[in-house]
Amino acid sequence: MDIKGVWKVVVDELIAEFTRHLQLGKRIKCPVCGRDAGHHTRPYNATMAHSLIWLADEWIDVGSPAGGIQVGQRAPAWLLSPRELTANRFWGLIERPTVDPNDALDTSEKKRRKPEAGWGFWLPTKAGLAFIRGECRIQENATSYRRDLVRLSGKEISIDDALVRGNFDYSTVISATRNFRPNP
Repeated sequence: MDIKGVWKVVVDELIAEFTRHLQLGKRIKCPVCGRDAGHHTRPYNATMAHSLIWLADEWIDVGSPAGGIQVGQRAPAWLLSPRELTANRFWGLIERPTVDPNDALDTSEKKRRKPEAGWGFWLPTKAGLAFIRGECRIQENATSYRRDLVRLSGKEISIDDALVRGNFDYSTVISATRNFRPNP
């Protein structure tokens, strides 16, 4: 066997071992770069729900633009600090816009409006709006690896369930928004 064949066998064995550890839910050091790697499972929480409500309310309030809402410039401090809004993407409740809002800007303006890492433009999905209105439920946990969704698991929960965990009163949160007040 030549040196390329030996390296291929070694690399294939490393990848197989790495994958086995991840599938078992174990953390492992990457044999190439030394970074700690593993699946990260997180439950849907009150801050995620509250930030989703904020995004949807803001998006509707400004006329539901296809380019979304630039979160880093518009969001209140309570939303920016824990950075939980972007986790809503694992459940399909928010997404990046397919229309780049910066396309209409000249090059110098694009450089000045470069979003902070992880923020930028986001918009609620139909599923996100339905979840806020209580029209659908989501699975409780999302497992990710390197910021990509691996699986959803756990019991199905409503937005009420998520907000109760954080001692939020759903009716108070909704009545404070401009666009999700219950119909009289």
